[in-house]
Amino acid sequence: MTVFRGFIKLALRQLHMLLLYVAVFVTIAVIVQLSLREEGTDTFEMTSLPVAVEDRDGGAAAEGLKEYLGQIHRVTEWEGDLTGLQEKMFYRDIYYLVRIPENFEAACLAGQEKLEVTKIPGTTSAYYVDSQISAWLREMKAMLAAGYGTQEACALVLQAQSGAGSVRMLDESGYGGEPAPHAFLFQYLPYMVLSILCYGAAFIMIAFRREEVRRRLLVSPVPRLRQNLGLMAGYLVLGAVVWVISLILPVTLYRGDFLSDGNLPYYMANVTALVLVSLSIAYVVSMCVKRAETVNGVVNVVTLGMCFLCGVFVSMDVMAAGVKRAAAFLPVYWYEAVNGILSEQASLTAGQRTEVLQGLGLQLLFAAAIFGVGMAVSRYRETD
Repeated sequence: MTVFRGFIKLALRQLHMLLLYVAVFVTIAVIVQLSLREEGTDTFEMTSLPVAVEDRDGGAAAEGLKEYLGQIHRVTEWEGDLTGLQEKMFYRDIYYLVRIPENFEAACLAGQEKLEVTKIPGTTSAYYVDSQISAWLREMKAMLAAGYGTQEACALVLQAQSGAGSVRMLDESGYGGEPAPHAFLFQYLPYMVLSILCYGAAFIMIAFRREEVRRRLLVSPVPRLRQNLGLMAGYLVLGAVVWVISLILPVTLYRGDFLSDGNLPYYMANVTALVLVSLSIAYVVSMCVKRAETVNGVVNVVTLGMCFLCGVFVSMDVMAAGVKRAAAFLPVYWYEAVNGILSEQASLTAGQRTEVLQGLGLQLLFAAAIFGVGMAVSRYRETD
């Protein structure tokens, strides 16, 4: 118990570091959540541009085209010259000019002649209006081919344009077609867990490996086995504290949304696997770091490197194929793979449940393998 009590006392000295990382983590999670809510795509409004029309026909089809464009854009009649048009476009008073030729219906609707247009080259607004005029011409040709008169066809096209469509999102995931609201917190969770455990374990083990402490432990009546068991118990207590914090945060921030999630047991299992992996990594780091001055560099490389490669800060969807293949050899990748499945499906199918269990199993294998490496390093350090 002497070693265990010493471990806990040293861990309490690092309490300020634990609170700092929890605060940073919660701040990042809340900011990301708020930004995602503000960037929602609840509504869409079509852009209205100043468009000029030079009507040389004056027929029903020409009037129909002008009325169609008038429903979307700010349409004005144009009777000026080319010099005036260039000036208007330079100052963006006009973005687009369409010239309706004489015999418009026979030339462009019944025939193959194209409308003459003048537009600002290379701009999205030019393609925007192009697509709308092309859509009107296609619909008018279809109506005329179906036997409708020109005025009736124009009226039907305008009616179709003015009608508001009813859109209903298909909820395939069970979360309203969106990821679970607490999924983003669990996505960033590895950064907090890895940082706290690696920093805490490193500073504690550096204290235990001081020359005077090592000598006192060597001459103490406490057997070596009990000393190692005390250290292991200290690691487990530190991991348990981080595990509890990791699950209290989503309960506090999301309340019923998280507690009522059908995947709650899988989230808990995934966090447990992550904590075990992080403990094993922290053990290896604590065995390799000899001085307190080098802790920051080593821990930052391990935590930030693994988080960037494994999809914590940058989604794996935008990663190159080579990066994904390399990240598969890191345990946090499989944590994020499991979290991705849980965040997109409120209820898992048999195949998805198998993938989740495979991801959990791989994390436990990684934890065992990394812990074995730590034991080998520890044995080497003892005989050094």
